[in-house]
Amino acid sequence: MIIKRAFLFSVFNSLLLVGFGQTILPTSWDADGDPPFAWSTSGTGKYANNGNDSRPSISFKGTGQRVDVFVSDVPGEVSFYLKGQTFNGADFEGTFEVQESEDGQNFTTGISISGSDLPASGFTRYAFDAQETTKYLRFIHTNKVSGSNVACDDILISRASPAGPDFNVVDLGNRIANNGEILFEGEIDTRVIGLVNMGGSNLSITSSTLTLNEGNSFSLSPINDLASIAPGDTGKLEISFQPPTLEQYLGTIEFTSNQDFKSPFLLNLNGLGGATANEPNNAPFSLQTNNTSTFRTQLRYTGSDAESYLVVLAEAPLSGEPVDGRSYDLSERIGNGKVVYNGSASSCTINNLVANSNYYVQVFPFNGEGTQCNYKTNGLPPTKTFATPANMITQGYYDGVDPNNPSFLGDLFNVVNPHTQQFYDNYDEIMVAQFLAKDTTNGERFVEGAYSGFLYKYQPPFNFAVMSREHTYSFSWMPHSDEEAVSYSDYHNLLLVHQNGANAPRSNYPLGRVVTATSTFLQGKLGTDQGGNIVYEPRDEFKGDAARAQMYMAVAYNGMDGENWALPDNISNRGYGVDQNLLKEWNRIDPPSNFEISRNDFIDSLQGNRNPFVDNPDWACYIDFIEMQYINNPNSGCFVTSISEEQGYQNLKLTPNPVSAKQQFNISLPSAWQGTVTLMDVSGKTLLQKTYSGQQNKLSLEAPSIPGIYFLQQQNSTGNTHIAKLLVQ
Repeated sequence: MIIKRAFLFSVFNSLLLVGFGQTILPTSWDADGDPPFAWSTSGTGKYANNGNDSRPSISFKGTGQRVDVFVSDVPGEVSFYLKGQTFNGADFEGTFEVQESEDGQNFTTGISISGSDLPASGFTRYAFDAQETTKYLRFIHTNKVSGSNVACDDILISRASPAGPDFNVVDLGNRIANNGEILFEGEIDTRVIGLVNMGGSNLSITSSTLTLNEGNSFSLSPINDLASIAPGDTGKLEISFQPPTLEQYLGTIEFTSNQDFKSPFLLNLNGLGGATANEPNNAPFSLQTNNTSTFRTQLRYTGSDAESYLVVLAEAPLSGEPVDGRSYDLSERIGNGKVVYNGSASSCTINNLVANSNYYVQVFPFNGEGTQCNYKTNGLPPTKTFATPANMITQGYYDGVDPNNPSFLGDLFNVVNPHTQQFYDNYDEIMVAQFLAKDTTNGERFVEGAYSGFLYKYQPPFNFAVMSREHTYSFSWMPHSDEEAVSYSDYHNLLLVHQNGANAPRSNYPLGRVVTATSTFLQGKLGTDQGGNIVYEPRDEFKGDAARAQMYMAVAYNGMDGENWALPDNISNRGYGVDQNLLKEWNRIDPPSNFEISRNDFIDSLQGNRNPFVDNPDWACYIDFIEMQYINNPNSGCFVTSISEEQGYQNLKLTPNPVSAKQQFNISLPSAWQGTVTLMDVSGKTLLQKTYSGQQNKLSLEAPSIPGIYFLQQQNSTGNTHIAKLLVQ
């Protein structure tokens, strides 16, 4: 049923829009690119190539997700296109509304669309006339029903022509919205602005009050009579900027008029009187990190007299500082660090951290914008250092789980179940936006394809035009076809991959070791294994990750509702299936990296359960994943920790440890020696061996390119051997 202006809403999950910039009308958004000025989104995403015009549309996937608009003019007709997004052609269920408000707090219904009034067969145009007093419009999914989402496109808010007066400010031919800004530059700058009456009766400007933050920098001078401006006519006001010093000056003009909708009308003045703004006098202090996890932390500091703050993060002591006269984008490099925040707040969230790592952070206060930026780089507080935990396993999580107990399989099942379902459609808004995506310059972000290493750069918000959610344990292997099931959307099983280069060729083939490749995409390849079976081989860095994801699915759901989730040994009746021995080998030679540990922690924070094989890789050795049976005495060669550290290893020191992939690290002994140094993987395979004939107590090597656990063995000329563990991340 479509309802017109039903009842007054109490504030439900309301966003107070005070201070939110206003937009002049008409205004529109076709969902392509970022929202226009004075538009904002909360929880919504994008449907790629699924709009009314075959371009993106806005996706509303949950109750309370919305788009807000703050308008500066009297609104007229509001029109938009909607389509129900449902499974298997089912009818739409739920409710979508457009709401109106005068104050941003109390909303009435402008139009309500529900049930069969919102078809899933194609986009339908809806429209209604907004109230003359409306300043805030909200497009909101008020009732989400499982299986039904909303696609919205081509929103247009027109401007009404009031019968009374209509006050508008025009600068250099452009209309300025209420609470808008005019920029002045140079030692002297004079501007004549137009006060235009676009209404149907005489406009009277009753006052124009100038307020300055400091200094006698701005002055006003009316050019003609502003007391009575006829419809279609323009009053003129001259604003002069003459800064006493070469700094930044701010001011505000408040106009009052006989048009209630825009009275008072605020016009902000921003004057830049020199090459750079003045440097802040004081530095922020009391830098603190709070709620540090393996994947993010909250940085807080006590602000100073600065307008803005630049936060720089590094993995070693900071080696650079910002340069006056330029601004910095997120992820831009400054010395050995990168910018993680640029804004006026006294706190920020730092994302994309990994487990078991040390970080260094500094806050640089500054004034001005663009070429006027002036940074304070002396007298700053000490660099804040912090460390991420090794993992975030809740104390007692694995209590009662013993791999030597025959009940081990059932005990693992009980530990990971039940857990909270995360919707498949929300993967982009949660996993991508909050964990996987990294900032880069020009406001863009990028993600990395798990199987191939493909780097996809995009302008937020993310959409699935190029990348896709890969079911590592293939959907067709599952004993059901229910896309609403918890198992279908389990984030432990979903990896972000390139659609055409990785997801499509992988299809539902088992993962394996390719001997003869038929197609390749970067570091991933499809082909035949040594037995002539078609398999897909991901890059080395994600072999263990993929193996542990499949093992998790087999354990997490086997026996649920009487279903068999064993790894299949005959996929699509091809006569072959998953090679569990190969998966266990990948689990051993590619143990969990700090990134995978962080991913496990992040998903645990969402679903309330963990992948036990990330926390305990050796546990995979106690399970037959084809028969889903307990193995009492597993082969010791299966274990990740199959190489022991022999007595005396403490005398062989590796620095740094952990070390980044392909970076230099040092090996040192307390006294000079000669002999051989051998680099091995966890299986004992020799990757590198060097012989040193001269007496040495220190040498440098390059770390392997693949993250994981390695071992260094030093054998001196007298036959004594020392072994040390090296962690590459």
